[in-house]
Amino acid sequence: RPSEALRLLEAYTQAHGTSGHEDAVRAIFVRELRGRTLQADGLGGVLASPAKEKKGPRVVLTAHMDEIGFLVQAVTHDGFLRLTPVGGWPDGVLAAQRLRVWSRAAQKEFIGVVAALPPHQGGAQASSADKVLVDIGARSAAAVARLGIRVGDPVVPEGPFTALAEPGLYSAKAFDNRVGMAAQDAVGDGRFIRQRQAQESSDSAFRRDVLQEANVAKRQVLGGGAEHY
Repeated sequence: RPSEALRLLEAYTQAHGTSGHEDAVRAIFVRELRGRTLQADGLGGVLASPAKEKKGPRVVLTAHMDEIGFLVQAVTHDGFLRLTPVGGWPDGVLAAQRLRVWSRAAQKEFIGVVAALPPHQGGAQASSADKVLVDIGARSAAAVARLGIRVGDPVVPEGPFTALAEPGLYSAKAFDNRVGMAAQDAVGDGRFIRQRQAQESSDSAFRRDVLQEANVAKRQVLGGGAEHY
């Protein structure tokens, strides 16, 4: 059912998931594979195993939940946000871009625009991510605080799920690796496939990792020590 597959892919890509702040993405995964045995590790990764294990080999399919993004590093006296990048951001890609700021305190999203002067006014279009200013429409640091935005709040690009000119082609933020997550969810519950011979002779488990984009070393979590959801 393509429409259901696209609904799931859109939900995954539009969820906030800056490294270390993957709660919204994790909630979709847990919802989609409810009925399996779910275990979480201390970093926030989740393993979804069959409710009833079978004899034979065990296949674990993995994907990472997180995406490159930013954290609010500081608030200027006149209400602009300064950012620190999470993951690799080439210089010059952020000028005049729209961003989505998630307030953990207010549990609310705000749209911000990266301030940029035009080149003929001396605009530095190649500014690095840690030097840009983000305008959320606040006139002072006190106004930002009243909105509930704090240092450390996660920020992602605004990249709406959009159908392109030819059928079957789309654009969105965070296709890496939300496409992999959506595909694995489809395999996990069999909604979008007709043949499941491979699952009849083996167990398929699905692992969701975190902090991949932040280059944090992984731990061995598929064995003991995981907590049941």
